[in-house]
Amino acid sequence: MSSFKVLIVGGSVAGLTLALILERYNIDYMLLEKHDTIAPPLGAGIGLQAHGLRIMEQLGIYEKLASLGMPLNKLKTFAPGARLLSDQPTAGDLFEELFGYRMFFLDRQALLQTLYDSIGDKSRICTSNEVFKVETLDGSAFVTTRSRAVYHGDIVVGADGVRSRIREMWRIADVKDPSYPTDQLRKSITCTYKCLFGISQRPDGIPDEHGFKTFQEGRSYLYQSGLGGKLYWFLFIKNPEVTIHHSIPRYSAENTKDVVEKYAGDILLPGLTLGDLYKLRVNAVLVPVEEFVLDRCFYKRAVLIGDAFHKMNPLTGHGGNSAIESAAMLADLLKEALDRGNPLDDTTIQRLFSKLQTERGSRTRSLMQAAQMVQRLEALDTPFLKFLNFFVLSKLGPEVILARMAPSVTPSHILRYMPLEGSKGRVAPVSQVQVNAGKRSTLATRCWATSMLITSFSSFVLARSSNFSQMVNSGTLVSLEAYTSMMVVITNSLWVVESYRLGLLFSPLCSAIPFALASIVFGRAIIIPMYFAIHIYVTG
Repeated sequence: MSSFKVLIVGGSVAGLTLALILERYNIDYMLLEKHDTIAPPLGAGIGLQAHGLRIMEQLGIYEKLASLGMPLNKLKTFAPGARLLSDQPTAGDLFEELFGYRMFFLDRQALLQTLYDSIGDKSRICTSNEVFKVETLDGSAFVTTRSRAVYHGDIVVGADGVRSRIREMWRIADVKDPSYPTDQLRKSITCTYKCLFGISQRPDGIPDEHGFKTFQEGRSYLYQSGLGGKLYWFLFIKNPEVTIHHSIPRYSAENTKDVVEKYAGDILLPGLTLGDLYKLRVNAVLVPVEEFVLDRCFYKRAVLIGDAFHKMNPLTGHGGNSAIESAAMLADLLKEALDRGNPLDDTTIQRLFSKLQTERGSRTRSLMQAAQMVQRLEALDTPFLKFLNFFVLSKLGPEVILARMAPSVTPSHILRYMPLEGSKGRVAPVSQVQVNAGKRSTLATRCWATSMLITSFSSFVLARSSNFSQMVNSGTLVSLEAYTSMMVVITNSLWVVESYRLGLLFSPLCSAIPFALASIVFGRAIIIPMYFAIHIYVTG
């Protein structure tokens, strides 16, 4: 086993996933958990999707997890008053067809317990060890627990959630490195919604493998059948104002009671209200929905992963899966560096953490922004979004909606040093695509789009010039009529084909008609470059 040692703080999904991978990679580690047990019964459900399940399959625990969860096979959405908006009886089949795995829900406790049970050497997992201080020195790091025990390692990984103690590194940076952006990092942690989530005994009439969403103005509901007659449910409520970091509220049992009393009459399904569901609860908790992706997730030899690094609205189910991805990427980066056989000095560690920051920061930020948009849509945040939800999206087929999830699933990280069976699903992960053009840089996008706009403007100026008009009127360009007719067919065909791309569904390019009409009025020499400028920007 490598002499390099990783100190993991927190027995979270990210922490236990990292521990299991490090054991498989033969990298020494110690995990410190503040609770007495590694999987406390906190009463929360978690949804696992393809980007998390691929890694679980590589670790050999996919089948076990699948047996503990219930798949989402059918999905219904409702407007206020339980008016049916859409019914998607083949949602699970489409999930599996597209991405190779069905999404399923299980107790968070069951996921943690399965990860823990899969770890061979349990002596590396230390419970009842709450960390309260972290120090990083040149070439090493150590943490001190409440019991005054001191643990030494080469790096410290904060996997202890949104209020990570490893953010103690901010205090150190304030003293030792005034250029470190601690104020900016603190201010990036915001809260727009709160969430009442729980597990209830499943009411009569709700079958297995069914998921539901109910939309209300200023709030939305998500609930899903689980094993053992359970129902996992979430109520997302928009706060009166956005709060930041230390001003983000903590909620009490009295706050929970107030929320339930206020919305008890909300009809979720025909014959079922929030009040009815709450009476059947096993447990329920009200929490703030903190949202952030830190611009800097590390300082010297301390690094953050999971909810300590990136936190998003759980509505889209990407939080836990993203934590799994971040743990996998960090483990891969460590193994890659250690396999070179050279000691990992401070410069190498900083370069490794910086790569984690860049790749995971970009991906999780896009997931966070997508979740924010979905939440606004489902909470009917504006009249336009209400119209879009009720009269456009609810009329689209499930294959269109689910295909839009591809950008959230396919760029996921896969363990590089563990086998994975051939690609499952019609949409392959980006890492398994042998020819990958990569993401166009922002500078290139701006340059190409600007060149198209200049071409369009030049055509406009030329068309207004007297010489050009005289040339057209004199019949000089009559010989180009056949060519022009051919171009009309080609460009119209191009616009129509592109309008059917799922990736352009919610863009200005979703219909060819506006561009065809504009080309008649203003001329193709102006509209074609303008179209390409928009296309370059949208796909950039």
